[in-house]
Amino acid sequence: MKIFVTGATGFLGTHFVNQAHSNDYEVVALRRSNSIPRIKITKEPIWVEGNLGDKFQSYMRDCDALVHFASYGVTPQPVTLEEAFYWNVTQSMKTLEMAIESGIDRIIIAGSALEYGLSSINHEFIPVTANLEPVGPYAISKVCLYFLVNQLCLENHVKMSYLRVFSAFGEGQYMGNLWPSLKASALKGEDFNMTLGEQVRDFICVDKAARIFIDELKCGNVNDKEVQIKNVGTGVSQTVLEFSKYWWDYWNASGNLMVGSIPYRSNEIMRMVPKI
Repeated sequence: MKIFVTGATGFLGTHFVNQAHSNDYEVVALRRSNSIPRIKITKEPIWVEGNLGDKFQSYMRDCDALVHFASYGVTPQPVTLEEAFYWNVTQSMKTLEMAIESGIDRIIIAGSALEYGLSSINHEFIPVTANLEPVGPYAISKVCLYFLVNQLCLENHVKMSYLRVFSAFGEGQYMGNLWPSLKASALKGEDFNMTLGEQVRDFICVDKAARIFIDELKCGNVNDKEVQIKNVGTGVSQTVLEFSKYWWDYWNASGNLMVGSIPYRSNEIMRMVPKI
């Protein structure tokens, strides 16, 4: 199988590319001209330089599937509503439509748990049928893409999967996220400032998350009459404090976890755990 991958230098994208190669898939990978892979790529894909929405038909025509990871403004990176809509909706749709026009009939898209937003408080374990009540530009733009993707699938009879990723962590993650910043402080012997850590999350290692995307490529029961929606997580709930303490001990940190030293965000969602 030959796959066209967007966001191939990003956090989840790089792990997926490595696993795709280990499964003997051929990978055509989109990257911006100044983009560097977040982790070491074990085997170089066929790199295509450009941005979402550029013309890639000549590369897509030989591909069997498109896996779309590229996304702008992933939390906690700042993003305006205009930026989020331009990249995550307008340019993403151009890329998906281009893939269909090029003959690709199997598409997998990485969504986000943040699309559930405020409806998360109504569910101990969030089903894929939960209402979408996003908060913030990034999450709102992802929901808009999701609804457009549903229409695109119906109109073009494309086998399409939409996988909402929960709290993935691991090597190559943006340094502003919990796990990499926690690791940096632990290895430096510094104290780590954090909230009370009462938030409940489903933390999934990025390698396992990438494997779920690989498994979805292999899945044979996806039809072209509706988008296949799945949650990507472990189904196991854990507080941020429990998660932090585990890794703090794992790294034999000499500093202290400064629990409660920073406040919760004003729009903090206290529980977000998927039904798997």
